[in-house]
Amino acid sequence: MKKLILLIAISFFFACSKDDGSSSNKYNSGNGSNISGSDKICGSYKGNTLYKGASGGCYYINKNKNKTYIDKSNCKC
Repeated sequence: MKKLILLIAISFFFACSKDDGSSSNKYNSGNGSNISGSDKICGSYKGNTLYKGASGGCYYINKNKNKTYIDKSNCKC
């Protein structure tokens, strides 16, 4: 019985800690913001670095580490 519980516990641990690689590029340089690895740097706006997302949206990271979207015409890429 103890072996069965141990086996279930180990299986649960590995199932919960499995890394599918989808989060490997979620953060940019460890700054805590949600910049995807596929997003491009496209200039600056009011002192903030602009990024162009995979869907074409143009945004910068605000002081609260959230994306703030602006008009696409501001992105230079």
